[in-house]
Amino acid sequence: MARLAHVPILANTEPLQMFVSRLVAANAAPSIRDFLRHMNFRQDHHLLHPRTLDGLSVLTGIDTETLASRNLHVRGTIVEYGDREFNGWHLNLSNPRFCPRCIESEIRSGYGRWEARPHVRWDWLLSFNEICVKHGTPIFTSSFRYPKSDRFDFAMYLRKNRAEVERAIATCSEAPLHAYDLYFAESLATGSAPSMEFLHGLPYPMAQKLCILAGRTERLANDPDLRFTGRVSVSRDLRLSGFELLADRRKLRGCLSKVNKDFIRRNKFSKGYALYGELQGFLTKHVEVPALRLLIDFVRDCAMSEVPIGPEDPFIGGGGTRTWHTAHTAMRETGIDSRTLRRILEQHGVLSTADRRKSDNYVMCRVSHVEAAVAEYQDDIDIEAITRRLGLTLPTVQKMVKAGLLTQKPKPLKKQKPKFSRNAVDELMEKLTGGLEVRDESPDLVPLGVAAHKAVCSIVDILGAILQDKVSKRYLSKDPSRAGVDRLLVDVKETRAAFAPPSLGVKCHEFLRELGLTYAVGKPLFYSGLFELKKVTQSLNGVPYYVVEHEAYAAFRREYITLSEASAGWMPHRNLKVALENAGVHPVRAIGQRRNGTLYRRSEIESYKAETRKS
Repeated sequence: MARLAHVPILANTEPLQMFVSRLVAANAAPSIRDFLRHMNFRQDHHLLHPRTLDGLSVLTGIDTETLASRNLHVRGTIVEYGDREFNGWHLNLSNPRFCPRCIESEIRSGYGRWEARPHVRWDWLLSFNEICVKHGTPIFTSSFRYPKSDRFDFAMYLRKNRAEVERAIATCSEAPLHAYDLYFAESLATGSAPSMEFLHGLPYPMAQKLCILAGRTERLANDPDLRFTGRVSVSRDLRLSGFELLADRRKLRGCLSKVNKDFIRRNKFSKGYALYGELQGFLTKHVEVPALRLLIDFVRDCAMSEVPIGPEDPFIGGGGTRTWHTAHTAMRETGIDSRTLRRILEQHGVLSTADRRKSDNYVMCRVSHVEAAVAEYQDDIDIEAITRRLGLTLPTVQKMVKAGLLTQKPKPLKKQKPKFSRNAVDELMEKLTGGLEVRDESPDLVPLGVAAHKAVCSIVDILGAILQDKVSKRYLSKDPSRAGVDRLLVDVKETRAAFAPPSLGVKCHEFLRELGLTYAVGKPLFYSGLFELKKVTQSLNGVPYYVVEHEAYAAFRREYITLSEASAGWMPHRNLKVALENAGVHPVRAIGQRRNGTLYRRSEIESYKAETRKS
């Protein structure tokens, strides 16, 4: 077996079967079948058997690896071309398909038998390829069907149907090129296409299928009634619209959002959440394909942002983050029964009165709103629980509420006790008792009740003073019977000082204590008229009493001096009294002949002292 005299050039995208058709025509054989029979080659299912490649390699001088890479191999419904794999319905293997302008150009520029000059491009066989990107003309599909015994014999078709070919060339017109055509032409020619977010890395058949399903989803979004009227047929416009949808993230989100809103309007909530029809089924089936991960995550996020789907639902493989709840899923996740949960959500304005008659599966609410409402509900604590927590009596806690130390939550549920924030109570406990040293009780360190009695105030007043840093010296009691705030020990003196009422003047007992007088001696002096008295009312029990204003008392002390004070450090008071009488200095007031009750003018005593020193 020797090389044939006429061997055409094997084009870059020419399938082996089409090349053999040209080889047969160039060497004047009537058909592929006759040529193979003449060469004693075998055929398998009307396609070249791999063992025939060795003989073709000898006849053409082309190595078997190159020939094998161009061989079309049919396995059931799968067609293999080189390292690519297609479904049979992706290819048109029954009718000749070609670009009239490509055929015309090669017939004019070629040599040899005219039917052997044009070569078939691989992309002409694909059903979805309808435009030649080189010439911008539609791909012509002949009504002629290859004979069963001579499938792929394109040269024989040209020879027998020359008039149809010439008519196709004459009537050929230009067609507008779309980005879809350029993208898939590049994908077929190089095996890789320009980067496109949702189609990048996908095999040609899968990318085409995705364009069809995206186009159907867009039709469904624009006309929801198509869901009931039937299937949307495949067309070029459908594929183009699907390609444009996948090329524009914002447009795709808008389309999916329309489907979501229709889904919600029809209240078709179910465990499966069948939103996007065939597109959803396709993505679910191929959820493990890495190149689809970006699109799957995007579609799932679009759905979960508007439909109550959770990561536990079998929606395109599951996962994602829940954005919406139904009342049923909220009840399941929070563990709160449906009736209580609805009341909580209504209280916080999450549910409206119109939702009351809806089933739990048809009531939608945002996850963030549910979590906030439930967190606040779980943070609630009633006043009895606060009483146990703080270790105080109920009336004391009620006074704390009135004093503003505890704030009641607004808008309690119907027939519900007033509620308070558990976190606020814990924060108050931390401020009052946090980080304190443990000590035993002592006369100076006493519990709150004792301190309140001695300082003539209430426990609530002491707690308020602690929060305002007016009472800072405090400890915790070692007494195990005390709990909460009741463990506090405070300093009696500091507490009394914090709650000492403002002095309105010098009281009678203070006057007596300062002058060292007994009650029997000092009271007549207090009411003797030496200074003006002011009548005031006690703040606790309303009992009136008299005081000397501080200014008047200070003036009294500046003008008068007692015999005891005058004699101190000078001479015995009896000797001084006799000396003053001899000098003609007489007391202003003398009560009971007591030295502390005998008053002299301070100026006269000072003059007598000065004269005594001179002499």
